Amino acid sequence: MPFRFPVKFEIPKHVYVNARVLRDQFKRLQFAEHEVTRNALRYIARNEELPSRVRVEAQLQLTSVGIRGSVSGIGILPSRTLRLIPDWSKFKKIEQPPGYIVDTVNDAYKPPLPNSYEGAYHWTYERIIAITMIPLVMTPFVAGVEFPVIDASLSALLIFHCHSGFKSCIIDYIPKRVYGVWYEIASKALTFGTLVAMYGVYVMETTSNGLFDIVKSIWSA
Repeated sequence: MPFRFPVKFEIPKHVYVNARVLRDQFKRLQFAEHEVTRNALRYIARNEELPSRVRVEAQLQLTSVGIRGSVSGIGILPSRTLRLIPDWSKFKKIEQPPGYIVDTVNDAYKPPLPNSYEGAYHWTYERIIAITMIPLVMTPFVAGVEFPVIDASLSALLIFHCHSGFKSCIIDYIPKRVYGVWYEIASKALTFGTLVAMYGVYVMETTSNGLFDIVKSIWSA
């Protein structure tokens, strides 16, 4: 007589073996094997912090558990299907909690990770650049001395000064916690513009007399 179950399993000992005992033992083993997957799907379906689409997919998979206790079809993470309509959800504003209060008063404060290019360091860099630009601006116009090194240094520091100012505007008016991907787009666009401006300074210093000569010609026009 051929084996009627799709997989072989251990037959319980010291019991009277019949069709009902084999069927119950097979169901117990299958249920225990997929218990972790079932609990994971149940957790995803009940988690209100997850997107509704993910919760619905988890609930559908949870209800599709067959008679053998296994999830029919795919696993916990469904395979991506081809969509002709683009997903615009990442371009929307991120919903903020009431009063911008995250967690509760009983939760410990989680300070952001230190960054050498933002925060207090960013403010310090701005002040250093602004102070360094003062003698560079005064030297050619007050002392009447023009050097290509001074002109190039002032042009580069002026670009970095503008970069820091626009970066502060992006941080204040396009915060990452609210606008998400738009913050990344604005930051990358600013970086690209800064690189193009640096190339413009290189062209200006190599093909003409630099920034001082341009300002002088405009002033005397």
